[in-house]
Formats: sequence, structure tokens, C-alpha cells
Amino acid sequence: MLMILNFDKGFHVVLDYPKDQRPQTYEEAEQNLKKCLYKISRRLKKKGIPFKYIAITERGKRAAALHHHIVIEKNREVMDELISIWGQHIKFNSMYREGLYKDLAEYFTKIETKEESEKGKSKYHRSRNLKEPVTKTALMAGSISDAPQVPKGYELVPQTVNNGFNELYGVRYQSYMIKREKPRAPEPVPDPPKSVQKGERDRKRNIIDRVKDFFKRRKHG
Repeated sequence: MLMILNFDKGFHVVLDYPKDQRPQTYEEAEQNLKKCLYKISRRLKKKGIPFKYIAITERGKRAAALHHHIVIEKNREVMDELISIWGQHIKFNSMYREGLYKDLAEYFTKIETKEESEKGKSKYHRSRNLKEPVTKTALMAGSISDAPQVPKGYELVPQTVNNGFNELYGVRYQSYMIKREKPRAPEPVPDPPKSVQKGERDRKRNIIDRVKDFFKRRKHG
């Protein structure tokens, strides 16, 4: 929900290291990530640009190489500062594909490293300026339609509908996510037919000719 609400057209960024500069411990990698995020935040603050992010440190499946994943807004200033501070070994991936938010969110929250396993939860970092999603729960009598009821001005988030049955309480449940609709761009006004355009040109030309004729007659008395 945080990703959908705050990074509608964001980037999923992977920060890697040269082979000879990879951190040896999870703690060292975490410090590198925190320093990078702090420097970006400080530079952008001086420019009056907000910096929103969700970030995590991960061990790769091959050779257990430590690296980082960050979700940022699609902002040229943010991207430039990230490249300036981190250097090379950066990969930008567009997030705006159906279902990718859900997959990426699960990736960020799963327990991946040995350190996280010992703590029993995923440790991801997030900026304090993220908008907080609102969740609502309603108890309803009677049947529930398979299709969620979406209020006017909102749209259903794909792949978030979940219909099920709670055997403990003997009730059916339904969960889904919605987000505000984007304002639609005004439809382009079509050009008038050529016959109308020609008539308008003839009308303007006639007015100009009459004005010229008036001043010509006035000049010659």
C-alpha cells in the first residue's frame, strides 16, 4: 500500500558493488545504505526537493553478495543525486507494470538474510515523509458480491481482490485495494470542417477589405 500510494510512477533501483569492493558483513552494507540515503536527503533538502524512498539490504543467491534495493520517485533530480553519490553499478527498473507492486512489496518484506532470520522480521528503511494508506473494515449482513464495490472517484488496484471463507467464524470475507482515479486529460477539440474554416477566412478577409476601403475613401475626401 505504501508503494502504490507514494510511488505511482516510481523506479525500483538496484545498488550493487564492484567485486573487489563488496562489504563483508551485513552491518557494513547497512551502514553504506544509510550513508547514501542520508547524503541524498541532505542534498535534495537544500534544493527544496522532497526525497521519498523505501530501501532494503539483501544477500544475493549467488555467492551471498550483499546489495541494496530502493524504491524512489520518478524524479530527475533524485536520480542524478543517486548516481552522483553511489557511482556506477546502478540499475533502474520501471515499477509501473500491473502486479509489480505486489510482487516487489512481498520481496521487500520477506525474510531474506541470516541476520533478518535471527530477528524474525524483514528490516527495510523508509523515509518519514511517506503518505500513510488508510484501511477500512466493514461488517456486512447478507451476501457479498464477487465484484468489489468501488466508490466513485476511485479505481480498483489490479490483483488485490481476495475472496475467501473464514471457517472459524463461519463468515465470508473479501479484501481489496482501491486508489484515487487520476484526473483525465481534456479531450482535444477537433478542427472545424474545411468548409467552415474557408467561410471564416472569407469573413475575416471581407472585414479587412471593408476597413481598407473606408480609410481609402476618407483619405480622398
